[in-house]
Amino acid sequence: MEMNLLAELKHEDSVSALKPVFLCSGIPTALVWANTDELREESYRIRYEVYCRHLGFEDEQKYPEGQESDRFDLISNHFLVQDLETSNYVGTVRLVEPGLTASPLDAIPLESVYRKEYEQSTYCPAAQRSGSYLEVSRLALLTHAWQQSGTYSSELARLLYLASLAYFYSLPDMKRIYCLMEPRLAYRLNRIGLPFDQVGQLIQFKGDRAPYMLQRSGCLQGLRGEARSIFSQALAQMRRSNIRDSSKGG
Repeated sequence: MEMNLLAELKHEDSVSALKPVFLCSGIPTALVWANTDELREESYRIRYEVYCRHLGFEDEQKYPEGQESDRFDLISNHFLVQDLETSNYVGTVRLVEPGLTASPLDAIPLESVYRKEYEQSTYCPAAQRSGSYLEVSRLALLTHAWQQSGTYSSELARLLYLASLAYFYSLPDMKRIYCLMEPRLAYRLNRIGLPFDQVGQLIQFKGDRAPYMLQRSGCLQGLRGEARSIFSQALAQMRRSNIRDSSKGG
């Protein structure tokens, strides 16, 4: 996979607080923090297209405005990837973080689905201190991104996962990332240097899924070369943008 860092765009407005530019299969692509209602709606529209219309995981009738959203969005940060040739947003991910706001929500989506035991009781999200963990959730890429080329969608997904890691690592109190995913996805993430460990049993939830966890200690050891450069650039941008402080004000 090729995703070479080109340069950093310089913008004055808050919407473009994050704008490192990458080449994904030769297409200039930017990582954008969805820090406005308009940008969050872009994220929800992508999710609707993917999870409702394309995959059929969610009921289209529940979202007449064409925006798939749920209660966990109240305690989430959202990121988009933007095709800079067309200015279209082509993918998104959300990071669900209990303690992000004053919302009474104190759980993550994983807990509403996974009811079995964990390999160790200390792995259970409910055993963690609020503000010390998050869940990577609702990663979605529009269908045309999968049809663009053999590597384009993989590179977009990699950018979103590395951005998620950068956000996690920018917060000193964060200790663990959770994700409910297929084993084959966990395998691919491990190959790019994101050591997610399976911490529970496989369940049937829209296919085979299991809870996975990445711990802060040692989470950067496997990042090499291009992946390390992407992560470092995203981390620098997030630290300059004070994402969590700004989010709490919204």
